[in-house]
Amino acid sequence: MLTTLIYRSHIRDDEPVKKIEEMVSIANRRNMRSDVTGILLFNGSHFFQLLEGPEEQVQMIYWAICQDPRHYNIVELLCDYAPARRFGKAGMELFDLRLHERDDVLQAVFDKGTSNFS
Repeated sequence: MLTTLIYRSHIRDDEPVKKIEEMVSIANRRNMRSDVTGILLFNGSHFFQLLEGPEEQVQMIYWAICQDPRHYNIVELLCDYAPARRFGKAGMELFDLRLHERDDVLQAVFDKGTSNFS
């Protein structure tokens, strides 16, 4: 059984975009080693992230995010279990909502999904 955890957070206002890109790159490598996949949405001030993978790994990553001073107002929105990945086609895909139209992002998220929506 896999764990799915969804949270949202604010990023510090003084955090440069370049540092955010580096943070995401480092997180992607860590998540890959931990067998954690998901989706990360960013709008310039907020993150919305879905993490999925082995429970211990997902919880460790979420704990690290909660300890990261670049994030604040972190709210866990969902913690659930599933027999299979919902986003198995995404390592940890970042969607910057400032750069793309909402409908394009929504379609890309659906395309990365591996669940059968009916």
